[in-house]
Amino acid sequence: ADLAAICPYTRKARLEALLWPLQSAMIEFKINTVEREAAFLAYCADISLGFIVVREHWGPTFEQTKYDPPSPRAKELGNTATGDGFRYRGRGLIPVRGRDAYKLCGKYLALPLIEHPAMLEDPEYACLSAAWRWRSLGLNAFADNNEPLAIKDKLTAVGYQIHSLGGGYLRRAQEALA
Repeated sequence: ADLAAICPYTRKARLEALLWPLQSAMIEFKINTVEREAAFLAYCADISLGFIVVREHWGPTFEQTKYDPPSPRAKELGNTATGDGFRYRGRGLIPVRGRDAYKLCGKYLALPLIEHPAMLEDPEYACLSAAWRWRSLGLNAFADNNEPLAIKDKLTAVGYQIHSLGGGYLRRAQEALA
């Protein structure tokens, strides 16, 4: 894929560092048609602001203060101790967020993510975890049916912010892969 065509404002060196890990992750998780690839790359680019952000910025914001117990949000995330919100903040191109998600992702990818959550900031693992998350949400089916709004709805329902659907990354990804 021509990542520069999808993200024309992202530094070339950054895109080059992600190309092989993205391709490998897409192969492993069967993101293997033009429709799937375009949607996956577009949403990864959107959520990570052009493949740049792989770690959730921490204020903490009002919402982030809910990531620690005793809040209901902390319970949803599986965060059991004070500081888990910060420790298990979102990481990856489609961020893994919360102790439970880190545990599941780590188990699937055979990585010690509970002990070393920052591993998901590495390009290889940022891409693999994004592809794992994509598959765990069943998004290939929506891509196969050309349903970008269904993908957006599914991603926003689990807490991701979609910034530029409606022509931006998705249109450029489709054109780059045509």
